[in-house]
Amino acid sequence: KGDIQIPVEMSGTQLPDGRILGTVRDISERLRNEAEIRKTNERFQYALMATNDGVWEGDLEEWKTWWRLLKYEPGSIEMNINFFQSLIHPDDTIRVMSGVVKAFESESPYWSDEFRILRSDGTYGVYYIRGFILRNELGLPVKLIGTLFDLTSIKKYQEDLAESENRLRTIVQTEP
Repeated sequence: KGDIQIPVEMSGTQLPDGRILGTVRDISERLRNEAEIRKTNERFQYALMATNDGVWEGDLEEWKTWWRLLKYEPGSIEMNINFFQSLIHPDDTIRVMSGVVKAFESESPYWSDEFRILRSDGTYGVYYIRGFILRNELGLPVKLIGTLFDLTSIKKYQEDLAESENRLRTIVQTEP
């Protein structure tokens, strides 16, 4: 009764004379912080599912990136600038890559674009990509972090609506 339990971390070493020297450290705060980080990460994952957004990070020195919305699993691809470029639809590649270069050369920390990206299932999706450029002390870009929003179904609805409007216009114009 009245006992208080405190989580601790223990470490020790045996001295040459056989005695053991050790330390005991209270890790309560660390465990609370780890639990808060887990809760925050869980909320973040649920928010991503709710918004249909994906998060990506491109370390410009290593280009290790994972895009959940493109159906690529973590570790399933070795991301580098050439692979990233190969995912962009050929008709969009020059515009997108020159936009990235312009963003890197500018002083703005932001980059965004809308373009088609090859998914792991072989189909192209239309995505709106937003990025924040992190720069080193010399002002050179070292990392790009951002989100992508899948516009594919919205674009399909827009195309279907335009097609329907064209059919209706044709019918109205050909009626006597």
